[in-house]
Amino acid sequence: MSINSPRPSERPLRIMLVLGSVRPGRIALPIALWVHDHLGDVPNIDIDFVDLMDEQLPFMDEPILGGENGYANAHSRAWSERVTSTDAVIFVAPAYGDGFSPVVRNALDYLNREWEGKRVGLVTYGRDAKRLSRRLSDSLQAKGMRVTRPVVAITDTHARVRGFDFDGESQIRKTCARMIGDLRQSFERVEPELVTEGVA
Repeated sequence: MSINSPRPSERPLRIMLVLGSVRPGRIALPIALWVHDHLGDVPNIDIDFVDLMDEQLPFMDEPILGGENGYANAHSRAWSERVTSTDAVIFVAPAYGDGFSPVVRNALDYLNREWEGKRVGLVTYGRDAKRLSRRLSDSLQAKGMRVTRPVVAITDTHARVRGFDFDGESQIRKTCARMIGDLRQSFERVEPELVTEGVA
């Protein structure tokens, strides 16, 4: 039995929106708020907004990786429960050089089975956002997650951010709307299959 049970059709889809930067002056916040606004326009969705700056996850301090025998620390157990309770995840993640944010890597590495089967959307930003999308997709798929398409890759971020406002032009808005739509539809397509197979 998967740790991620199928969603009862009578309750909203629970989407975790992860703000994946803790850097001072981060521009991830206005982008994440912009994505949050898009999600807020979609019916039958509950949003769990996760700011990794507030989550208090020290760099991996579990004595055994992945929680195969349970978690030693309260913050690990809380993170496990929070991820388990969500149906799908959207990461808002910056490109740092040729990689992605170490706090995103850390949040991923705390858990294993909790990520398996999760549908995930990606919003990446920075000069190398497109390459980051590919690398992050590979890491998420290695965790057993299912990356939906399209991904939102924003390469001209600084030109679009003014304070706490993000200017998502028409094409970016359309791509984000498609990503959210495909995320919902992919979940709805597999739910009857899970029920048919007797997964509860």
